[in-house]
Amino acid sequence: MNEDGTAEICDSGLLPLIRQDGFVGGKTISISFTNTTRYTAPELVQGEQPFTFASDIYALGCVGYEFLYSMPPYANITNEEAKAIYKIYRQIDKGTPPAPRPNNLNKELSGLWDILEACWRGQPEERPTATTVVEYLELHHESIVDSFTS
Repeated sequence: MNEDGTAEICDSGLLPLIRQDGFVGGKTISISFTNTTRYTAPELVQGEQPFTFASDIYALGCVGYEFLYSMPPYANITNEEAKAIYKIYRQIDKGTPPAPRPNNLNKELSGLWDILEACWRGQPEERPTATTVVEYLELHHESIVDSFTS
């Protein structure tokens, strides 16, 4: 949360570094060991490409899902399971989306799921831009909120 109470998303993959003694925060580091497994884009799991804006969009879709449903991506795999990281990476590598599309979505939530699924596309160049996601949310935020509160 920033000073005025607005929620902000940060690179949660930095958490292990922040916990180290003597680490001074304030900078983003994009190297392979700082990612967070459940939010990792397929191209990063496959080692085909470096971190890009498209891999951030994949993670944004995962954060959006978790925000809406209070469940982490790949919630069917618990952190307590043996080899949980391996199991999650296998699902990502196979193209399994972070969550299945719920049945019986209303119009507003169906459109929101379309955006989440677009963020989770396997090919980075097929994912929407951050601007596209923001524009959709700005246009539909009231009806999305209403569908959760009614």
